[in-house]
Amino acid sequence: MTVSEEMKTRSVRVSAKALHRTSALLADRDECALRSGFGRHIWGWYIEPHPKGGVIVVATDGRAIGILLDVSGYAATGCYLYATDGLKAAVAPPKPLVGFNEGDMVEVPPRLIETPGMVYATEAGVFVQHSDSYEDEDNQFSLYAEMVEYGPVWSGGYRLIAETMDWHRIPDSFTKPQPGIAYLDPALFGRFSRVQPSGWFLYTQADQAGVYRVAHPAEPDFVGFIMPCRTSGAPASADPDWFTQARQSSRSDGAGG
Repeated sequence: MTVSEEMKTRSVRVSAKALHRTSALLADRDECALRSGFGRHIWGWYIEPHPKGGVIVVATDGRAIGILLDVSGYAATGCYLYATDGLKAAVAPPKPLVGFNEGDMVEVPPRLIETPGMVYATEAGVFVQHSDSYEDEDNQFSLYAEMVEYGPVWSGGYRLIAETMDWHRIPDSFTKPQPGIAYLDPALFGRFSRVQPSGWFLYTQADQAGVYRVAHPAEPDFVGFIMPCRTSGAPASADPDWFTQARQSSRSDGAGG
């Protein structure tokens, strides 16, 4: 294998949009420090080639997981792209410029040259390109660049590591909906907001273990799952006694009227 071929097997091309849409599902640095036993799969995106072309982008914090198809991406093998604070900020879409014209507020959308496009990552570093044409010499620059962090102890800097993630075991456990009682952290629902900020998400309980499948009608390239919380003892009743009594009383009053 030549040097260029070896570098190609250790490189990734993925859209900034795909990384941003799944970035809220990653654990932040404080969580990584507290939950080191989960391994590097909560430190960044896992990216692997799709058999039909493009790449699969997987993001998880150990409690919720999102799997997204990026048809514009490339990867020769599965690898982890570490999500540094700088990289997560760089793939976020810029906000529109807000101004005023004769008392009326005006929003000017960002230019293509200001908008993140493709992300190129190698073992040496990561670069975020803009969405405009690179034919013009004045446009030949990156919006963001970060080089690999060397040293025996990792302190949160950029890295790209070739390694396989067994993310399939969560979707494989999804058979058919079997309603039951599940304990879910409500904060996890908000982690899917960047996938599609508008419209309704569809949550389907997968099995009696409480795994939930997350989907959005407008986003066929995305599938997510929420893992249930661990609890001790028998599950509590769905409705407390006071609530049941109030319902029954309200029905009685309505029937009498």
